[in-house]
Amino acid sequence: MESNTAIERYQTYLKADPDNALLWEALGDLLHRAGQFDEAVESLEKAIDLDGTRVSSRSMLANVLISSGKFPEAEQAIRELRDSGETSSALQHNLGMSLYYQRKFDEARQVFEDIKDTSPDRVRSRYYLVSTLHNMGDLEVAAGVCRSLLESTPSSALRGYLAMIELDAHNMDEARQQAELTLKEDPDNVDAATVLGTHSVEQQDMAEAQQLFNRVVSREPNNPRGWLGLSLVEAYQLNFDKAIAYAERAIEAMPTNVGHYNTLGWVHICNSDYQQAEQVFRRGMEYANRNNAEIHGGLATALLMQGRVDEAKREIDIAFGLNKTSFAATYAKSILVALQGRQQVGEKLFASLLSSQPRPGGPRLIDGVRNFYQQNSHLVAPKDVTPGSNSNRRDSLK
Repeated sequence: MESNTAIERYQTYLKADPDNALLWEALGDLLHRAGQFDEAVESLEKAIDLDGTRVSSRSMLANVLISSGKFPEAEQAIRELRDSGETSSALQHNLGMSLYYQRKFDEARQVFEDIKDTSPDRVRSRYYLVSTLHNMGDLEVAAGVCRSLLESTPSSALRGYLAMIELDAHNMDEARQQAELTLKEDPDNVDAATVLGTHSVEQQDMAEAQQLFNRVVSREPNNPRGWLGLSLVEAYQLNFDKAIAYAERAIEAMPTNVGHYNTLGWVHICNSDYQQAEQVFRRGMEYANRNNAEIHGGLATALLMQGRVDEAKREIDIAFGLNKTSFAATYAKSILVALQGRQQVGEKLFASLLSSQPRPGGPRLIDGVRNFYQQNSHLVAPKDVTPGSNSNRRDSLK
């Protein structure tokens, strides 16, 4: 309300003095703070038109373009400023951000590396440096840099990110330790809550996982890991409608992550909606990764359950060609050999699958299955799981 009053006041000033560049700049800043990005751009461009020498107006314009997600335009605006001789660390940080969000990670890494000790917000610039390394897939280097930065600049934000990197590097014990330390310093840290939520899912502590992932999405409504975690929690509790909705939110937040499509596809399979599962896996191939073994294996499973054996065989072959240890392809093959009358071979394959560990050092799949049935012994197993049958839908569980 106060910001609206200030905006109206400056608009009144400009009616009396429409060629005042300083007033247009101040109005643009107010509009930016109020989240009115298009109007802010118009005001700042007007200020620049009136006085092209004002570095502050052009710098503010770059900030608005970053806030509104127009990263190529922001990069161009910042490079024009740099060409005119402006080289402040704050400007360099914004250049790094514009590159980072365009996924130009090689260039962004160099920018953040150059300003990690001079940026006015060193923690934030260092966080982006670590995140850039993380996104480049160089987990060992990212963890090393993060630890080094923590020694010189203790920060709950950096420690929480270190926990996330250790999680992705399959070092759950270290990840959990760093996450617990982080939450003691900052109970609202999203990265730490994500790590501990993931650990709780692995331990089948779904009440704790739900609480942690709810904390994540309440702090960051577009956090894909938070929504995916909630999807797993709901799927575990057989709340398939919610699980599907949450997985779709994860896809909406990050449509290029193939893992989101794999999770949603398997939720549909668990709910015996094999046609929907097929569509999801095909979406994942189109929008995320056509060369992911798990998505081909998931598609094979969905096709088998519709009785489309020849198509499924092709997908199994593709999946094993991409990854000889594919979880989903192994699962599909165990179904296939059982359907072909080699029940014992199929059982051995499935037993081997259940003994595997999706994450090195993590719980085996059989541990999760056993715990599930211990907690849900009242459920009646489906009577018919032949391909194309719908009798094993959720409504057949008593």
